[in-house]
Amino acid sequence: MKRQAAFALFFSFFATLAAENLAVVIGNSDYNPKTGDLPSAASDARLVAEILAGAGFQFPFAPETLVSENLTAESLRSGIRRNRTRFQDANLVILYYAGHGAQVKNDLIFLGVDAVVPPNASDSMLLSEGKLFASIVPNLKPTNGVGMLVIFDACRIGSTAGQGSINYGDDVGVICSTQPLQRADNAKDKVSSSVFTETFAQAMKDRKTVRESFELVSQRMRRETDKTPAFYLEPTSRIASFKFPPTTYISRSPVQKLNVSATRP
Repeated sequence: MKRQAAFALFFSFFATLAAENLAVVIGNSDYNPKTGDLPSAASDARLVAEILAGAGFQFPFAPETLVSENLTAESLRSGIRRNRTRFQDANLVILYYAGHGAQVKNDLIFLGVDAVVPPNASDSMLLSEGKLFASIVPNLKPTNGVGMLVIFDACRIGSTAGQGSINYGDDVGVICSTQPLQRADNAKDKVSSSVFTETFAQAMKDRKTVRESFELVSQRMRRETDKTPAFYLEPTSRIASFKFPPTTYISRSPVQKLNVSATRP
């Protein structure tokens, strides 16, 4: 019995080592006129994707382009359906989202580029046009391994946005670029990057842990913007101590700093 347990532990250990690190990186920039475009969302996503690719992450949604740009809710569902088993077998999954977003109660909302959401949208409209992260995360979360990290660079508008913790499970960490009811900063052009994403990407490149990365982002945002990021993590989670792998990332072009007077609607 002891020998069987030892073999099970041995094979479990090497299975974890062999498991993939996967990333879903979404940049939604080109919305309809009523919702409004976000010029820099795709640029933010490309910066994150290039660094994760250099660190060995695989991109099931977009193996060639890395970034999934201008997704609708249906294209997101389709990507999840095609790759569900692969996500379940992964070591770590990172979901990065830059685009229009919202929050109803204690759940984040993905807004596809086909969503029609004016600035004064009601919570019922947000729920109708968007997709709750509570229905996304369970389908991307690994069964074993380290867990999952959600990075949400989007607004958290919504009249009932909760002040409590966002909790998608013990093995899921969530980092948001704003507090509830706040709008996210957004650059006015397609080549700039937000303070939040630029700093987090640099921390990944420097092989910081997830918690160290969040602390660096918080320090810089307090100095340079009027926004405060948020980190939701259960005490038992291993995500906080995960250190990003070495990266071969070489910047293709200099990243311009954000014009912080602009906000992501």
